[in-house]
This record gives sequence, C-alpha cells and structure tokens, in this order.
Amino acid sequence: MNGQNIKKQDYEIEIERLQTTCKTLTSKASLIDDLSKDLEAQSARMSELENLNKLKQEECVQLIKENQLLGERNLNLTNMN
Repeated sequence: MNGQNIKKQDYEIEIERLQTTCKTLTSKASLIDDLSKDLEAQSARMSELENLNKLKQEECVQLIKENQLLGERNLNLTNMN
C-alpha cells in the first residue's frame, strides 16, 4: 500500500466512525425527547389527579357537615318528643 491509499483508508475509517457517533447521538437525543414527552404527560396526569383528590376531599368535608347537621336535627326532634 502506498501513502495515498493509507490516507484514503484512514479517511474512510474516520468517516465511518463519525457516522456511527452521529447515529448514536441521534438515537440518544430521540430517547431524551421521548422521555421528556412522557414526563410532561405524567406531570399533567399527576396534576389532574391532585385536582380530583382536592375535589373529593371538599366533597367529603361537605358530606360530613351535612351529616352533622342531620344528626343535630334528629337530636332536636328527639328532644322535642
């Protein structure tokens, strides 16, 4: 092999190495994008669940208050009789 062929072969090897590196980085970037989208979706779902939980807690508090009022009314009616 002469010097020119060695340089050409080295050049081709370097191009192949760079192409492999580029494919690897593209794959990793795609994975990061997918994970970011998944994180956004999970965060939105978590926010929805927190809102639902808050509404359920408020509903429970209201039901407890109504139950207490009914209990007081029943007690008053019992005392009247």
